[in-house]
Amino acid sequence: MTAARATTREQVVMLFKPFLAEQVTLSPDGSHVAYTEHVKDELDVVILALAEPYAKVRIAVEDDTDVRFSQEKRRSTLRFLRWAGPNRLVFAPREELVGPAGPRQKHFAPIFAIDADGKNPRTLLNGPDLVGQINNPATFETDDRPRFSRIVGFPAGARDHLLVQALGDTLMMQPPSLGVAETGGPHAPSIAVPVMLPTTLFKVDVRTGKLDPLGDEFLNGELGYDWQGRSRISYAKPFFSLERPFAIVGSPELKFDEPWLGPLAGHFTTTPQNYFGERAFPLGFDPDPNVLYFASNVGRDTFGVYALNLITRQRTDLALELAHVDLTPLEPDYPSRQLVFDEARGQLAGVRSPGPQPIAVWRDPELAAAQRTLEKKFPQRTVELLEWSDDRAAFLLRVTGGTEPGRYFVWQKPDNLVLEILRSAPWLDASNLHMTESFAFDTADGIHLTGYVTLPRTTRLNPPPAVICFADGFPARPHAEFDREAQVLAEMGLIVIRLNHRGVGGFGRAHRDAILAGLDRAPIDDALATLDWIAARHSIDRKRVATLGHGFGGYLAVRALELRPDAFRCAVADNAPLAPGRWLQVPPTTDMGQQVDFTLEANRAFLQRSGADLAALAVLAQPDTLTHAVFQIVNAGRSDAIETTNREVRSHLKKIATDSDYVEVNAAYTAGLPEARMQLYARLEVFFNLNLYDYQVKVGETKEIK
Repeated sequence: MTAARATTREQVVMLFKPFLAEQVTLSPDGSHVAYTEHVKDELDVVILALAEPYAKVRIAVEDDTDVRFSQEKRRSTLRFLRWAGPNRLVFAPREELVGPAGPRQKHFAPIFAIDADGKNPRTLLNGPDLVGQINNPATFETDDRPRFSRIVGFPAGARDHLLVQALGDTLMMQPPSLGVAETGGPHAPSIAVPVMLPTTLFKVDVRTGKLDPLGDEFLNGELGYDWQGRSRISYAKPFFSLERPFAIVGSPELKFDEPWLGPLAGHFTTTPQNYFGERAFPLGFDPDPNVLYFASNVGRDTFGVYALNLITRQRTDLALELAHVDLTPLEPDYPSRQLVFDEARGQLAGVRSPGPQPIAVWRDPELAAAQRTLEKKFPQRTVELLEWSDDRAAFLLRVTGGTEPGRYFVWQKPDNLVLEILRSAPWLDASNLHMTESFAFDTADGIHLTGYVTLPRTTRLNPPPAVICFADGFPARPHAEFDREAQVLAEMGLIVIRLNHRGVGGFGRAHRDAILAGLDRAPIDDALATLDWIAARHSIDRKRVATLGHGFGGYLAVRALELRPDAFRCAVADNAPLAPGRWLQVPPTTDMGQQVDFTLEANRAFLQRSGADLAALAVLAQPDTLTHAVFQIVNAGRSDAIETTNREVRSHLKKIATDSDYVEVNAAYTAGLPEARMQLYARLEVFFNLNLYDYQVKVGETKEIK
């Protein structure tokens, strides 16, 4: 057994250190940039003047917080950082409830503002300002309840005010039991009843902190507002129903119905059956309140962005589309992160794809030209145009790719000068990192596969072993361009292949639905095809290949050992649902009734479209097929189904005497804290030493494939 190398431990700590500029913003006049920065165990906001001598103002926001069962701190984050004007910055740290539930529980939801020179600081709003009231059926009195918030943004042409939404909810409450006084009989059991906590929109003055409520809405779901701060879109998420309809608020004559929209109308209600199929949903309003933007993949493969004129009841000529990439996620968010507006000009500038590699489809020709110009300045890198000054003389951009997790620049267009502002991780030396390349190819069956390969700078074997990583989530999310874990695995001497296999979302319905041809076999076939393609270009020891995955990707990693034990030596499975049928079971009904789990039902509906027997897909459905070692990572207490099935697999692997390992992790690991990650990766390297690098193990004839 070989101990984990010190270089790996040092690299883990440096890689998982909080990056700088988790949020960054450019002032409307282009004179200042503000960004986040961690100093020791504290989150700061830094304001940088872009004119010499580049003066900085540092504002301490909050300390990092303790994590149970760990000596490390969970890093604090901002949920909002924007300029209210050329000289006024608004920022908000995370929101949380502290202490046990009850009247003494504290609700922290601060929103702050400060001038660019660090003067005139003010708390604009906090948790007590967001309290809502309900009529308690048990006491027949009015109760105050904390409400979480969502920052909507600035109204059109009024950056001196900020719109903040206090989110309502449906609470199941128990009224008093009803006695049968006349007969002296037993008390009749009471039945829980739903009580609505309203959603309220507030307008807050960024100078004085004066708070004005703009109105209440009683809705279990989400609301979207127009640029004047009026609620215009409702996305209902009923407590006991699986249908989630959209509606135009306050305009009874405007409905998503057939006389208005034709065949498209029937797709504006979300159900488990159409969630992963054809549907449409509103995204938000134009500065012109009569123009509504919506997403749709009806009649096409990918989600595009379109517009409706609510006066003429006709679609406009706007059609922003990409043939192979969805321009929106499956769920709308209000305010939309996909719609990019030029607030100074009052127009839609473009749409950002939610995928891992930033893609913007610019409607504005000037911005499209700026994008092309900047891409020429940074060849073979990804350039993301983040913000620009009102006069478009200054542009804020982020550059990523290769070994670079992110550098921020300001392009001063009149002088054609690109000024580097900061790096996300200046402590990471590119010469010590491992180069990552993207890949894309079509298999012999015409399946288009993409992903990333990270090549180790030095190897312990020639040719080196490899690990192929399935995508995380269900449906899976595409891999990100820069990945901390891939760097750690490459430091262990492994070629790291991160595959966007069939079933991964973001690439249209056809790519997602293709997994239904074989829920387990299709991604594994894709992994084998990718290994062939990579091996034709880089030396790989095909007898020493591991699999790895988080969530459903972890299930695929273990399933690959069963279906192709000749191709894969061992697996790493992080919180993997190793029995999909049990993972998707409906929890038992309680005395309070059963709130529907929309995500579970949508996942089940999608899987059932394949016609597969979910019980037969369990890892231990045929125990004799699992003969190779597995490194299991389980977050205890998160999911009974996942924890139980992982323990069953652990018992099986012990019986057959493999060099397997089972690790229970806590919140420190889940939060990506360096020390917790370092400990786990040290243990993982021992696992790879035993199962990939052990020279006493006969692996058969090895041929170098170039």
